[in-house]
Amino acid sequence: MDRTVAEEIARELCGKLGLLFVGFAGQGSFKFVFETESEVGTRLALKLLNQKMSDARSRREIEAMQTCRCDNIGQLLDLGTEIVGGKKVSYLLEEFFSSGSLEDEIQAGGGTLTLERVISVGEGIIQALVQLEELNLVHRDIKPANIMLREDGTAVLVDFGLVRYLDKESLTATWAMQGPGSPFYAAPEQLSNSKQLIDHRTDQFGLGITLWYAYTGMHPYCHTQEEAPLEVVERVATYGALSGEVVQQIQSKLAPIEKMIGGWPIERFLTSQQLLEQWIKLES
Repeated sequence: MDRTVAEEIARELCGKLGLLFVGFAGQGSFKFVFETESEVGTRLALKLLNQKMSDARSRREIEAMQTCRCDNIGQLLDLGTEIVGGKKVSYLLEEFFSSGSLEDEIQAGGGTLTLERVISVGEGIIQALVQLEELNLVHRDIKPANIMLREDGTAVLVDFGLVRYLDKESLTATWAMQGPGSPFYAAPEQLSNSKQLIDHRTDQFGLGITLWYAYTGMHPYCHTQEEAPLEVVERVATYGALSGEVVQQIQSKLAPIEKMIGGWPIERFLTSQQLLEQWIKLES
């Protein structure tokens, strides 16, 4: 389904649900997002699930969002299916974030954010990682576009379309050369589909890359500004090293990130709570 078709469906679906259609808000790998408004004026995000997304993945995303109870994780307000245009349409209703995403904020800031802002965003999303670890969940797609912002600046982790339950059978084919995720922010174990290595520390890596990118405008494994993203991803996938200059910068500004983005999971923080304790020290 393309955007034009999705918008037609969203408009008709809003009529069925008693919502006011406002407009297109974004598009991900498996869903279209539209801004809507309830009868009492509450702004809501209506998400149409793409038919390319498997039923199993849809169920896991929904189950994960229903289970999570953390201020820094997007909350699922309603879900269901309706017949629109003779076809079954699955939808989610979630909180609408009028301040946009961290990606939007980085762009508005000219490509970087202040150290104080990065520390604040980091603390919020690490709080989310603490809960995900408690629930045996791995988000697997932490990146600026999947961190939304409330009006007060609170950072909220969204889009659980690639969530993995560590205590359930993996949905990713073992023979796949690369596992799910956004390559630029993915950990080595994702890039090589080393499923036995994926756990809560995989999300530490993605968040570490995201936060350093937000602060500097560069991937920490990038050695020169001329390097193409593909070269950087290849360095991560082959367990290449950080440059000495980047290590020094990280140690002086955002020290926990050096451990968060260790090539092997064993090099990272053992628990998300340990990471949070170290991150909070940055505020002092």
